Amino acid sequence: MSNDVMIYANDLSKSFGSFRALDKINFEVSRGEIVGFLGPNGAGKSTTMRILTCFISPTGGTARVNGHDVFDEPLKVRESLGYLPQRAPLYLEMSVLEYLRFAADLRHLDADTFRKRAKSVVEVCGLAQVLGKEIRYLSHGYRQRVGLAQALIHDPPILILDEPTSDLDPNEKAEFLDYLKQIGQERTVMLSTTSPRSRRRARGPSSSRAAASWPTGRSTRSARRAGASATSSPSRSRPRPRPTAGAAPRRRRARSRTRSASLPA
Repeated sequence: MSNDVMIYANDLSKSFGSFRALDKINFEVSRGEIVGFLGPNGAGKSTTMRILTCFISPTGGTARVNGHDVFDEPLKVRESLGYLPQRAPLYLEMSVLEYLRFAADLRHLDADTFRKRAKSVVEVCGLAQVLGKEIRYLSHGYRQRVGLAQALIHDPPILILDEPTSDLDPNEKAEFLDYLKQIGQERTVMLSTTSPRSRRRARGPSSSRAAASWPTGRSTRSARRAGASATSSPSRSRPRPRPTAGAAPRRRRARSRTRSASLPA
C-alpha cells in the first residue's frame, strides 16, 4: 500500500446475524482527496464508516486508516481522524465553547494547543457569534457546524463525515459545503450522501410536486389572494377592544439563552 493512501479497504465485509450488510467492498482514498460515498439508504455507508472509525469491527476483510489497521491499532486510527456521525452526539446543556473544551479534553489537548485550535475551528466553522449560546437553542445547521468543529479540534489529517448535509435547508447546505471546501484543502475528507433517486422515492410523488412548485411562487400568490378575500368578511372588520385604563401590559420574562463567552487569550 502506498504512503499516499490514507484510507484502504480490501474485501471488507460485515454481517449482523444472518443479514449481510457489507459484502467484500474494496476502495482507496489518497492523501488530499475529497471523496463522496454515494448510495441509497440501507446500502451500508454508515456501517462502513463505523468500521473505519473503530465503532464496530468487520466480519471479514481488512481496513487501514493512515496506515493503521482498525482491528490491531484502534487508538492510532482514532488519533488520525475526526468523525462526524449523521446525528452529532452533542450535549445540549453545554454552551458551544464548553463543548469544544470538553472535546479537547477528551483528545488530551493542553491549554495552549486548545487556544490555537479553538480560534482556528471557530473561524472556519463560523461559530464566533454563538460561542456563549447553549447548544439546545441552536438551529440544526449550527449544530452541524459544532459537530464539525469537534471533529477538527485536534487537527486530524483525515475527516470522515456521515451524511453531513442531511436535513439541512438549501442555504445551510451551501454554507456547510463552503466550509468543507476550506477544510479539504489541508486534509483527506470522506463523506457519505444518499443518491438523488432514493430521495425522490422517499419523498413520493406528492412531495416532489410540492417541491417543484415552490420556486415559482404560484402557491404563495394564491394563498395571498385567498387571505385577502378572507379579510373582507365582517368578522375580521371588527375593531380590537381597547385595554382598560390603568392596566399594565403583560410581558413575559425572557430567559437568557446566551452566556458570556470568549476564546481564551
